[in-house]
Amino acid sequence: MSKEQDKSMSHIVEQNKLIGKQEGSLFGDYTRWTTKEVVRLLEKFCKSPEGANAKISLAVPHGFGANQTSFDIKRIDLVPNTIVGAKEKYRLIIVVQ
Repeated sequence: MSKEQDKSMSHIVEQNKLIGKQEGSLFGDYTRWTTKEVVRLLEKFCKSPEGANAKISLAVPHGFGANQTSFDIKRIDLVPNTIVGAKEKYRLIIVVQ
């Protein structure tokens, strides 16, 4: 990762921390998000080219029951893409519980 990319990623991580502090209930144990809250958060990610062009992945809990068909969103994170050979540098991970 180049110094410029590393600097950009540091900015994104700091931005995520600020969003978490500003939104309060959107992070942590609060899991009943409204459509308006999710759209507002995604719009904040879209302000940076990294967030706007990130592919989206869904992270589900280990050991969830076969009968469990719906989940609540726990948090949304922008992280570096760790998939070797992938074109995209970042992934938007939606963590559910």
